[in-house]
Amino acid sequence: MKFGELEVFNTIMNIIKKYYNGRPLTVIGNKMEIVDFLRENGFEIKNIFSTIEVNDDTSDDEQDIGAGTDSAPAVIPGIPDPDSYIMENEIDPFENYVLFTDARRKQIICDELEIVGFTEFQDYVFVNHGKIVIRKGSPDYHDEYGNNVHCSGCKVYIQEMACNVNINVDDSARFDDKCFISAKHLGGCEITIGAGCRFVDNVSLVAAGNSTLRIGNGTKIVMNSGIVVLEGNSVTLGENCLLSYDVKIYSGDGHAVYNTGTRERVNPPLPTPRNVISIGDHVCIGMRAVILNRCSIGSGSIVGAGAIVKGTFPNNCVINGNPAKITAKNIAWSNGYKDDDLDDIPEEYFRLTEEE
Repeated sequence: MKFGELEVFNTIMNIIKKYYNGRPLTVIGNKMEIVDFLRENGFEIKNIFSTIEVNDDTSDDEQDIGAGTDSAPAVIPGIPDPDSYIMENEIDPFENYVLFTDARRKQIICDELEIVGFTEFQDYVFVNHGKIVIRKGSPDYHDEYGNNVHCSGCKVYIQEMACNVNINVDDSARFDDKCFISAKHLGGCEITIGAGCRFVDNVSLVAAGNSTLRIGNGTKIVMNSGIVVLEGNSVTLGENCLLSYDVKIYSGDGHAVYNTGTRERVNPPLPTPRNVISIGDHVCIGMRAVILNRCSIGSGSIVGAGAIVKGTFPNNCVINGNPAKITAKNIAWSNGYKDDDLDDIPEEYFRLTEEE
């Protein structure tokens, strides 16, 4: 079972438990792992109908929140109509609960099943809900997959199969139109953005399954910068930080890496102290710097332009180079562009560097 897949299966099982009222299950699709999972948990599987595999580049359906109506996606050739399953096999919503194991043609399927008397969630559910797009200015979003979004100021994508996603953005945070937040891959994630944050010109925030992203109050991130938190990883960015343009914070490896002698994975996507990026309060990160996994930077520090940073660094220091090293200590920086008075630096950030 893939990392995060158990969380998805548990979410689907809880939806079924909520609505099926003891009805036997009919499964439509080719994902047999969840059939085995449900059987192991005591569910009766009455029928299994496999869909015809096709080589087709048509993307999954999107559910677009707050954007009006779009035309229905094209029918994928070779996939039999789901209502033909229902009618030919006399599947009655009062006697059966239907599970679809993917979301291809989801909207068409929902429309067809509504005609023959089925209601989504009450009579059927999709393992893969398809991509959900929540437009800027939309009200709070909640769904049966455990996804909860409070973010009126920025476009949010909940990618296919993402469940138990929790996004909470303070109403005072401001995003330019090209900025977006994306929750992707299997399982859930938690994204929290504090008060007074500012995201300027094409900033992307991406979190994958079982990951955490927290951004503190008053932090500003500008042009073409991005944060990516992969499975099982955590990124914390403190209060009153400043990220210049083209800064990348990337927590995770992106691909599985194995030891060829032991055949064991050496970078498992599990929440561990190693899979963490922790950046303190009032940290300035210069243009085109890259912050990598397993990194800690103390409050009040400066990361120089183009630095490649990994490891542990104290407070109130300057970090430069590739690989990054400490090049100065006992420094404090002012957030104002032309500030030239010590009083412009808050006292809590005016500290000596603590020696290791």
